[in-house]
Amino acid sequence: MIRLVSFDIWGTLIRNNPQFRDARSQIMADALGLANRMEEVKTVASAVDHEIDLITEESGEDFDFKSRFVRVVERLDIDTSSFTKEGIEDLEVKIGEVFVTYAPFFIEPDLISTFTKLKEQGIKIALVSNTGFIRGETMRKGLAKLGILELTDYA
Repeated sequence: MIRLVSFDIWGTLIRNNPQFRDARSQIMADALGLANRMEEVKTVASAVDHEIDLITEESGEDFDFKSRFVRVVERLDIDTSSFTKEGIEDLEVKIGEVFVTYAPFFIEPDLISTFTKLKEQGIKIALVSNTGFIRGETMRKGLAKLGILELTDYA
């Protein structure tokens, strides 16, 4: 008998809200003094996301926000030495706030119904994610906004 089902979040249950990617890129562009190059920042950040996702799938290695951000900055040919730990943490918090504001979308529109049926059968639900751009606490806020967190036992 199945007692627990575990789901990876990104690409399995949810996908990014395009407004989030735009807002994230604007925040990074502003922080880098590149407000006039926002589209370039968005393109580079998306490429870094894709590259790191591939590396993670092949190696299992995780990359935190700072590692991802530094790659974006290096690709834009900007000196990373001017960024403090506190400045990067502040940027991560700001990006997390827009993640909650522009919550992701369910890939499967009937996800809430499916999770409800699993719960009715006594099956526990676990959600896992290794995204490095969003902190776990922030991810949980976004999942709560979507109404799925209350249906999970582990997140």
